Amino acid sequence: MKKILILLLCLFIVGCGRNEEQIMEDLATKFYENYQKINVTLTNPTVSIADLKEADYDVSRLRNCTDSSYTELIINLSTREIESFIHNLDC
Repeated sequence: MKKILILLLCLFIVGCGRNEEQIMEDLATKFYENYQKINVTLTNPTVSIADLKEADYDVSRLRNCTDSSYTELIINLSTREIESFIHNLDC
């Protein structure tokens, strides 16, 4: 019983096994696809928690991070697809 309670507590704290970087990657990818991909002049756009809040994204799983926390997206300029992420999260 004690192990089950500890497991449930751990899952609740980290969002069912997902850390802030993984959550931010998912949200930043959606934001990029919806708002930034069409702008061909962007080479390595950034997505901050403040940007996500302004666009009404659910950032409740990032409540321990500051609004100035952001993720930089590394974009393949030919395909406009995301190749990698650089996280600058203050959590």
